[in-house]
Amino acid sequence: MTRKRSWNGSPEVRRFVITAVGALAAICLDVHEPVEAGGFQITSLCGKCQGRRNAGEAAAADTAATVFYNPAGLTQLPNERELDVSGHWIVPWTDYGDDGSSNPFGAPLLGARHADGATNALVPSFYYAHRVDRRVVLGLGVNAPYGLSTDYDDDWVGRYHGTKSELITVNINPGIGLQLGPHFSVGLGLNALYADTELRNAVDFGSLQGSPNDPDREGESRLKGEDWGYGWNAGLLYHSGETGTRLGVSYRSSIDTTLDGNSTLIAPPNAPAPFRTGNVSASSELELPATLRLGLYQRLNDDWAVLAGATWTEWSSFEEIRVKTDDAFPDLVQPANWRDNWRFAIGLEHRFNHRIDLRGGVEYDRTPIRGNAVKTPRIPDTNLTWLALGLTYRVDDALDLEFAYSYVHGGEH
Repeated sequence: MTRKRSWNGSPEVRRFVITAVGALAAICLDVHEPVEAGGFQITSLCGKCQGRRNAGEAAAADTAATVFYNPAGLTQLPNERELDVSGHWIVPWTDYGDDGSSNPFGAPLLGARHADGATNALVPSFYYAHRVDRRVVLGLGVNAPYGLSTDYDDDWVGRYHGTKSELITVNINPGIGLQLGPHFSVGLGLNALYADTELRNAVDFGSLQGSPNDPDREGESRLKGEDWGYGWNAGLLYHSGETGTRLGVSYRSSIDTTLDGNSTLIAPPNAPAPFRTGNVSASSELELPATLRLGLYQRLNDDWAVLAGATWTEWSSFEEIRVKTDDAFPDLVQPANWRDNWRFAIGLEHRFNHRIDLRGGVEYDRTPIRGNAVKTPRIPDTNLTWLALGLTYRVDDALDLEFAYSYVHGGEH
């Protein structure tokens, strides 16, 4: 379960090749809106972390991914250099059920009453740690902490609210861990995040001419934008070799982006004036929320350890989606009014033998879309309960293979 924590200055490189399959396999049946985890936060970011469902990641400090979860944990890595590469195959299944929709004029909407807008996705990540001396360790993380992908059929009943919604992020996170003494370490990291988004929905031109739900009078709106944003992360770690206890706390700042791009309107040939196909410059501000992590790692004996953690996310910063175009058009505004949320996780690890470690975890993730928050098919969500299993297989002194599987269940929303 535990590796020796002293550094002997050897040039050993431990590489972790991680495969995490089915991070969102078989979500619940009969939901009224498609769901994904934690708003548009991606919570499967390293294989070992997924195997214990993020329990105690602010204190675990046993993989180079700690540069993201708590950079202070870099000081506890046992090797001079460590490389952690992972790929997470996310396989969601959802079902949207319509209870009777109408357009702004009160006419019933026509279209498919059931739809599965979830799409499969491969989410890679990369982490590297390099020990400079006994007190200082450098790290680098590249991952995708936020993302969204829904794609509905063009004829589904909610097509005027959304057909395709996509958010892709890439976060580059260099960091440093510094050991202050025998029991305390601190860490600091910088973050450069690239965000790219695309939103599409159908436009009902027929209602403007008294012919709602006329497929020959439907058009499409497309919005694209991209930007870089910057932030920081920091952490503190207490570690006691005598009792096998580690306590960690880490904070990631919010990151502001202004997604600059264009808005394109594709109108049918018979659309009324002044609606014609064309595009204008557009921008939308997106604040990616701050997070706070608390973690506990407790070694019970040489073969068993328990982990626990909680993560707070400042989703209240996501108040609305506002798209600004040129002065000739008013802002397009969709309220959000999300609330801050907490995730709680507990995990267990067992060293089965000198080659195999086993782990498991449970995580409860409360949705930020509650109270007066606005529910939309673009960013659907619900309360989620995760169950995870993981395995480490040591090929040799320089290579570990990690495997993890997570099942997530969510209720109607």
